[in-house]
Amino acid sequence: MDRRTDLRICALTAALSVCCCSPSPLHMEGQLAISTDLPNAQIEVGGPFVGIEAHRSSPLVTRVSFFYPVANSLDNSQDYWSRDSARVFLIGVRAGSGPVQVLEGPSITYSLTPYSVTFRQETTTWRAAVTYEFCLNQPAMVVTITVTNRLPHADTCEVRTHLDAALRTSHTYERKDRAWTEHLPEEHALLVHYPDAEAGHAELFVINAGIQPHSFTTDADDLAKAVSGHPRAWLTSLKSLPGHLLSAAQPGAPVIAFLYRAYVGPRDSLTVRQIVGMCTAGEARSLAPTLRQTYAQEVASFRHFVLGKAFLESELDIDDTHTLHSARWAKAVLAANAHHLAGQIVPMPCPAEYNFFFTHDALMTDMAACMFDPARVRRDLRYLAALADSLRTLPHAYYWKDSTYATEYAGADNWNHLWFIIVSSRFLRHSGDRETVATLQPLLRRSLHLALTHLREDDLIWAYRPDWWDIGSSYGPRTYMSVLVAAALREYQYLSWALGDKDSLCFYEALAKRIGKAVSKRLWDEKRGYLTNYLADGRLDTHYYIGSLLAVPFGVLEPDRARRLVETARSQLVDPWIGVLNVQPPDFDELAHELHFQGNEAGSPYRYLNGGVWPHGNAWYILALNNTGAKQEAYQFLCRTMNLHGVMTSPNGQPAMYEYRCSDARDPSQYGRVDKPQFLWAAGWYLHALFSIYGLTENEWNLCIEPFLPKGQRRFAADWFVAGSKVRVTIRGHGPLARQIQMDGRRYPSLVIPHDDPPRKRVDVELGPPSCPYVASASSALRSARLGKNSPRLELRLAAFPGHESSVVVISPWPVAEVSAGANPTLQWQATRLEAAFRVEVTFTHQQAEEQVTLHLKGSGQE
Repeated sequence: MDRRTDLRICALTAALSVCCCSPSPLHMEGQLAISTDLPNAQIEVGGPFVGIEAHRSSPLVTRVSFFYPVANSLDNSQDYWSRDSARVFLIGVRAGSGPVQVLEGPSITYSLTPYSVTFRQETTTWRAAVTYEFCLNQPAMVVTITVTNRLPHADTCEVRTHLDAALRTSHTYERKDRAWTEHLPEEHALLVHYPDAEAGHAELFVINAGIQPHSFTTDADDLAKAVSGHPRAWLTSLKSLPGHLLSAAQPGAPVIAFLYRAYVGPRDSLTVRQIVGMCTAGEARSLAPTLRQTYAQEVASFRHFVLGKAFLESELDIDDTHTLHSARWAKAVLAANAHHLAGQIVPMPCPAEYNFFFTHDALMTDMAACMFDPARVRRDLRYLAALADSLRTLPHAYYWKDSTYATEYAGADNWNHLWFIIVSSRFLRHSGDRETVATLQPLLRRSLHLALTHLREDDLIWAYRPDWWDIGSSYGPRTYMSVLVAAALREYQYLSWALGDKDSLCFYEALAKRIGKAVSKRLWDEKRGYLTNYLADGRLDTHYYIGSLLAVPFGVLEPDRARRLVETARSQLVDPWIGVLNVQPPDFDELAHELHFQGNEAGSPYRYLNGGVWPHGNAWYILALNNTGAKQEAYQFLCRTMNLHGVMTSPNGQPAMYEYRCSDARDPSQYGRVDKPQFLWAAGWYLHALFSIYGLTENEWNLCIEPFLPKGQRRFAADWFVAGSKVRVTIRGHGPLARQIQMDGRRYPSLVIPHDDPPRKRVDVELGPPSCPYVASASSALRSARLGKNSPRLELRLAAFPGHESSVVVISPWPVAEVSAGANPTLQWQATRLEAAFRVEVTFTHQQAEEQVTLHLKGSGQE
C-alpha cells in the first residue's frame, strides 16, 4: 500500500531516529497525561488514520473520522452548534442481574494525552474503563473496554457496543446509509462495504481482538423492528442479537452491534478490544490477520513517536512545572495532529473535526516549528510547492471532494501568501537550507506579486475580509493585511539578499517603509489609541480587531503608539480570566447583510469569530506585551490563558489547546467553554509565544537572544536551531542584562548570532551586570563581533546592500568615546545611561555591501 511508504517517510523514520539515539520515551507518558474529572469537556484525540470527537466528558463518541483511503466520517449531527448530543458509538454495561447501564454521567473521570484517552466509571456492581488508542502505520484505532466485577461473588458480566455505520463524505457531507455487510468468522470481524465513488468505495471494519462476541448484528432496520422501534433500544433490553448481515443485492442501513458476555469472578475483569478502521474495497481481508497480531505494537509505536517528539527530539528545561508540561504537550500536539491525505501524512488542525489540509494551519504552526524542528517545516514547504498550480500559485486548501481530490488556490487578498514568505524566511535562518528556499523562489515571487495587486494609492493594502478571517466581504484598507505585507516585504528582501539576488532590494525596503508609515498615519485612530480599518463605503470600521496587535511585534508602529495600542487592547479586548476577544463589540450577527456573511457563519455574540477567544489572539497580545517591555506581564498572561493548568482552572476550563472559547461572561454555563480542544496552531502559537518570552527571537536579518527569566525562575534551556545546527541555549542568573555570553564554550560579545561563525552546540547566557560590551540587536546581518585586544573597543562587521538603513544596539559597562564606520557620512550614535551599563544605538545607511563599525570605549572604570 502506498500509504505505508509515505507514512514511514513522514513519521516512522522520525520515530525510529528517536529510538536509535535515545532511550524509549514510553515511561515518560506519566509526565504528560492529565487525569481529571472536569465535567462537560469536549475531547478530541486521534492518529494518522483515525480520530474521534466526544463531548460532555463522555466515552460515547459523537464523531469518528477516517482519513484512509479517503476522508469519511461517522457523524449523526444535524447542526454544528448542537453536535454534542449526536452519538455514533454507545456502550452498555451490566454485572449480575442488574440493569444494563449506558456509560455516561457526571461520575466519569478521564486520563488524556494528545494521542489517547481513557474514561473510567464505576457503580456498586462494576467498574469500567474505555480507552481509545491509534495505530501508526495501519488505518485503524483500538478501542479497549474493561469491565471489572465489583460483586462479592462470581456472576455474568455483559458489554454491549453499538456503532452507527452510516458514512458522511468529506466535503459535501452527504449521508451514505446504504451498504452491505460481511462476517469474517476466522478473524472475528465484521465489514461494511460502501459501493459509492464519493466514499472512495471504502470498507469499514471492526475486528475483535479481546473476548469474542456472544452475538452481533449489522442491520439497523431489523434491529429497530426487533426492539421497540428504535435501533439503540437493544442496549438496555437484555436481548441477544440476531446475527443479520446486509446483502450486496439488497443493501440497507448499516450498524455494527456486539453483545459480549462472560462469567467473571469477584474483582476479575472481562476485556473487549475492537480494532476499528477503514480501507479500500477488498483490503480488509488481508489487513485483519495482520492487525490482530500487530495492533499492540502499532499503538505503542504511535505513542513512542509522539512522546519522542515531546520529550527527546528537541529538549526543554523550564523552571516552572506547569509551563514545562504545557510546552511538552504542545510538541505532542504538533506530532499527533497529522493525517493521511492522498498518500501522504500532512499537518491537520484537529484530530477528528477536519478532513481538509489548510495551508494556513501548516504555516501558523511552522512559525514556531522553524525554531526546533526545521525538518518538519521543510516537508511542509515542499508539500505546498507540490500543490501549487502551473503559475506557482500557493494552495489555500486540499481535500477529497465528490470522488476526486480538489485544490483551492489562494486569491490575491489571501493572507497565506504573506505568512508563506515570513515562514520561508524564518526557515532559512534556522535551517541554513538555501537549496530548499531557492526552489520555493517562484512561489514566493508569485505570492508577493499577488499581495501587491491590492496596494492602493494611499500606500495601504485593501482587502475584503474584516481582519484575519476567511469570511465576510467589504473592500477597504485593512490594518492586518497592510502590516503583514510590510513584514513580508522585509522578509522577501532578506531572502533575495541571502540567495544572491540583488535586484529591487532598495525598492522592497522603501515600499515596506511607505506601507508602515501609511498604517501609522491613515489607520491610527488617535482618539481610541488603536489601529483600525475602513469599510467599502469609506466609513470607519469601529470594531477593535486582534489583527492590529501584529503591528507591535512586526515593528510597524513607533514605540509610544505601540505601548498605547497594547493599553487599548488591555482595556477593550482582554478578558482577565480567559484571554483576548478577537473582536469587540461582538455584533457580527447583526451585520450579515452589510459584511456579506453566509447565515450565522460568524457565530452568535461571544462565540466563534463573533467575539470568541482564539489562541493566536492571546499569543499576539503576549508578543505585543513582550515587545513593549512588559515581559513579566506577558509571562503571567501566558500562564493564565494558554498554559494547560491556567485553562483548566479558568471558567468552564478543561485540558485544552483550543481553537476558540466562548467569552460570554453573562452566561455561566457557556463562559469559557472550549471548542476544538486539541488544535494544531494553538500549540504552535503557544510555543512561539513561550520561546519569545524567554528571548529566543529574530528579525529578518538575524537570530538573536533577548534573555529573560520570569520572577522566581533561575534557569531556562532549550534546543534551538541555528543555521542548521541544534544549539542548546541556556539562560541563568537574574536581571535584564547579560553579564557574560559564551558560544561553544568561548566568550563572545554578542547576543545576536554571528553569520560567519555561528555556534554549533551551545550558547550560555549569564544574566547580571555586564562584564564587557555586547551586541544586543542589529538590523543588518551581523557577520562577526570582536573585542579589541590592545584597546577597549568593539569591532562589528555588518552586511546588507548599499542603501540599506541599519541600526545596531550595544550594551556596554563602559562609556563610549567614539563610534566610526570608515568614511560613512550617515553614521549617527546616541548613548543612554542605564542602571548598570550604557545603551548605545548606532544608525547608518550602508554605502557598501559590508560595513565595519567600531565602538571606541573609555575602558573599565573610566569616565
